Amino acid sequence: MSRDDPHVRLRHMLAYAREAVELMRNRKRADLNTDRALGLAILRCVEIVGEAAGRVLPLSDDVIQTSRGRKSSACAIDSSTATT
Repeated sequence: MSRDDPHVRLRHMLAYAREAVELMRNRKRADLNTDRALGLAILRCVEIVGEAAGRVLPLSDDVIQTSRGRKSSACAIDSSTATT
């Protein structure tokens, strides 16, 4: 699979979102103010998620086909409201 494959980008987004959650496990919001390394690590995870999200092509259909063959409108993106 190519790095440009949307599934790869989505997996990267999920992995870094989970990493941010794991970094914050058993911590409070105030820890971000006192632990600079933690704050920078969380910021980097969010940056990576945002970069990957910006490179996933917008979905043009109202619904997408899931891997199990069902259709889901919950995951659909309305490209008319997207901003660049």
